[in-house]
Amino acid sequence: DDYCYRGFGTVVNGELLSWCIENSHFLDDDSTIIGVRTDENNRKNGYAVSNVAALCDCLQSNGISTIYYECALDNIASYRTAQKANLEYIGEVFYLCFQN
Repeated sequence: DDYCYRGFGTVVNGELLSWCIENSHFLDDDSTIIGVRTDENNRKNGYAVSNVAALCDCLQSNGISTIYYECALDNIASYRTAQKANLEYIGEVFYLCFQN
């Protein structure tokens, strides 16, 4: 697809420690899905929250009105990151995989 996916990251001493990117933009023109990842040795420094907030601000200023944040149900740290970035919990999404 020709959609320009966006993201923000934290680089320290030339090393990418944390990033937040759009994972998908297939829903419609006004919504997208984002995900975040932080290197295990660099967690609890606020990098993820900063990257999520920056990406959400960027997306909203570019006309994206609905941003879905993906995290596993048992990933409490990621859920708390979303809360700290002022994202609102609206429910769960289930993915189904079909194999032939």
